[in-house]
Amino acid sequence: MQVMTRQAKLDDIPYLRRIWKTVFATSDEELFFSYFFAPENCIISESGGIPTAMGCLLDVGNFIAQGKPCPCAMIYALSTLPEHRGNGFASAIVERLVAYGNDLGYQAIILCPSDDSLFEYYTRLNFHDIFYVSEKVYEGFSNLNCEATISKLDSEDYMILRKSLLDDITHIELNHRAIEYQRQLCAFTGGEFIQIESHGTISCAAFEKANDGVVLLKELLVPDGVGLEENVLAAIGCHIPSHKYIVRTPVHAHQDSNIRRFGMISASDQLLNTAGIYPWYGFAYD
Repeated sequence: MQVMTRQAKLDDIPYLRRIWKTVFATSDEELFFSYFFAPENCIISESGGIPTAMGCLLDVGNFIAQGKPCPCAMIYALSTLPEHRGNGFASAIVERLVAYGNDLGYQAIILCPSDDSLFEYYTRLNFHDIFYVSEKVYEGFSNLNCEATISKLDSEDYMILRKSLLDDITHIELNHRAIEYQRQLCAFTGGEFIQIESHGTISCAAFEKANDGVVLLKELLVPDGVGLEENVLAAIGCHIPSHKYIVRTPVHAHQDSNIRRFGMISASDQLLNTAGIYPWYGFAYD
């Protein structure tokens, strides 16, 4: 059966909010619909004239490989109401979003599967799992370094510092709009963007707080240096106390036992061949 999709309209927003709340079970939909949502960049499917699935294409910046920028867009908020799953709605939406993105001139379309089991699903839709992350869990820190200076960053300063720390890594260079959306998501949970100055070096991090007090560092970016990451984490632990930290950093060593697949990309073979090893996806807005 052929699945029909169409571009969203403003009148669809109440239904799309319902899909968001049902599928994601979060209360932050107001941030997205007021800040990042645009009907022309949202594709939906419907049943009986009522939207039942949605997916959006966000302009997030550039895919930087070998120092060369390629326009990049992110598929986000892909969701189907539970009672309508298994009918091919999501696949049809993804295929149309990719075609739409290509028509707009995006050379890279990225997404972050919400579950590891979905990587195979997106592979069938011609996505490649090139983005990896080192994700570690810390149950507090025993040797806290409270001499470090931690200060709050706005989106512009975070973007500048982030760019300098990722200069030699294949990565998604997020634009100001994409970074500001993450800042708002952080603030919604009581988190923020921070700069950490420790032992003469400057690092940055974006963190959110879960309801149970767990601190999620959506990305921690530090200059290269043996043991530096641990020093920075200890400083964060001193200034942002928690019983548990989940920390995502770029992969720097092949032997890192905490490496996991994180994001995927739809792009030409020529672009994929320049990606190198362990590109950095950045925020997933998860």
